[in-house]
Amino acid sequence: MEMPLFHGVSYQKLSEIIGKHRFHFKKHKPGDIIVRAGDPCMLLSTVDAPEVIAPEYFFGRVTNYPATVTALDNCGIMQIEKRDYVDIINSDQVFLFNILNLLFQFLIDILYFLNCINVN
Repeated sequence: MEMPLFHGVSYQKLSEIIGKHRFHFKKHKPGDIIVRAGDPCMLLSTVDAPEVIAPEYFFGRVTNYPATVTALDNCGIMQIEKRDYVDIINSDQVFLFNILNLLFQFLIDILYFLNCINVN
């Protein structure tokens, strides 16, 4: 599976999770607003896997989207509510490691952008 949030998850486990939790699937056309700046980040959203919209705002002290995200092309969105994702994280450490890896990669990208670290 191409989605970093589900990397290393067996088909059986994924089927179990889909059966227990509500996933929302949406289609957007160019120009559609996917999320608005300032809205609370209560849904973990992926855009045409593997991109996750603002995962660093899903948990933490600041949990509002920092910017408006608009579709440039036709795209599909998969969303899951925070409480469901927390249940999923608690059900299997693979999910916990996947979200931590995603968040650490975001931090590394920011530090690299700010020229605080050198990545070779």
